[in-house]
Amino acid sequence: MQIKKKKKLSRKKKWIIASSVIGGSLVIINSCLWIPYAVNYLNIPGERFVNAQGGWAKDVDGQSWMSHIDPNKSLSKINIPCGHDAGTKNISFIPWTVSTQAYSIEDQLNAGIRFLDVRVVTDKVNSNRWYINHGPGECSDDSGNVLYYDAVEGIVHNFLIKHPSETVFMSVFPRDDPNFDKKKFLDCSFNDQILDKQDYYYRGLGIPTLAQSQGKIIMVHRFDLELADGSFLPPFGIDTSSWSKNDVINNMVTIGDDNSNYTGIVQDNWSNHNPKDKWYNCIKPCIDKVPQPSNDDKDFIFINGFNAQGSPFNYGPLPYPRFMAKQINDAFLKTTLNYKQWYGWYFLDSYKGDLSSNFNIARKLYVTNEFFR
Repeated sequence: MQIKKKKKLSRKKKWIIASSVIGGSLVIINSCLWIPYAVNYLNIPGERFVNAQGGWAKDVDGQSWMSHIDPNKSLSKINIPCGHDAGTKNISFIPWTVSTQAYSIEDQLNAGIRFLDVRVVTDKVNSNRWYINHGPGECSDDSGNVLYYDAVEGIVHNFLIKHPSETVFMSVFPRDDPNFDKKKFLDCSFNDQILDKQDYYYRGLGIPTLAQSQGKIIMVHRFDLELADGSFLPPFGIDTSSWSKNDVINNMVTIGDDNSNYTGIVQDNWSNHNPKDKWYNCIKPCIDKVPQPSNDDKDFIFINGFNAQGSPFNYGPLPYPRFMAKQINDAFLKTTLNYKQWYGWYFLDSYKGDLSSNFNIARKLYVTNEFFR
């Protein structure tokens, strides 16, 4: 009896079978990843609105809202919208994974943002320049040019020339630059004599009043002042060097020290969240009950970080900053804020439309300040 030989599968059939198995597996995996997305989707009921409860904001626009505030008020007592990783609208590394902003620096300022958080890395060709980055990504402007710190300085300075009633914080964080030269950076920015940047920056220490800082940049440095030889740079601006990544829910970062005229608390729990978790466990509790100072003799800063990033396992296939921001900011716009109530400084990411004239997340916060006409 002759045994029939099994026919060998052709390469084409093998390819079809392999593709089907791989494709089917990917569909199953993707379906599983969408489960946490559906479970943790943040959908607050109600309508979005901007004006504060009991307040007025008819004539207050994003370019000059500080002109309506008592100039003798400390900036720590003013509710200030902040742009988290402000330079990341255009970024080289897979933008949707690391970009936190849908708007340029100039657009953020015009919308009412008054605190710009930037991460800097020393340029490989010219060590006297620092470009804006976020993680592995290098940031650029809308024309495709590398976005340097001095360019951001220029944008802010020009904005303040046009709107002298305003002041803008610039927070500098060399997080991904182990070779960051603190002294050189300060010599080329804060202390630059060649470009006469004496006129750019507020020169006092700590938290000024609005009147003391109008028309100026206030530098916030998220790096300490100790140099490699053990010596220290002279104090300047606002020192937030103790501010570090904090992944533990409800565990705040303390800033300021015994030598400062201010203390502060930062809610910066940004990592491994889904929108529900971030909103209900981190952001909303600090809106409902703002942390209070332990020392009433000093200015007190509170920063509420809206920024968040998750993983596919706790938020499906869309755990990235702008996708998170879309839901978190929608919840924020549906939340009632009260006129003349102190909320602090809010670190905001933005999705397309979040800084529009109708539903502006920056305006949502700044109209809570006590205005005079």
